[in-house]
Amino acid sequence: MNNQFNAQLQDCGSQFSIAAEQFRDAAGNIVARRATGSLGVDAVVNQNGVPVLGMDLKTGAGWSANTVNQVQMRFNNIPVIQIRTGPR
Repeated sequence: MNNQFNAQLQDCGSQFSIAAEQFRDAAGNIVARRATGSLGVDAVVNQNGVPVLGMDLKTGAGWSANTVNQVQMRFNNIPVIQIRTGPR
């Protein structure tokens, strides 16, 4: 599904793409899902291959300000939006 959507974006001449379930180590390198010490987001919006926005769906408690900061640093200091769902 993700590849189909990105292909459609490319066919339309868009400079944007979406990466799902991306995880990064402390140095900011992309690593396997749930790799030891990794932090990740549910979706990353890329512009010309460069991350510009991260989004993470939260069904329970959100991240602390410290964790958000750590995630942002691993993703080149992009904004990371926590999308909260479910009852409050």
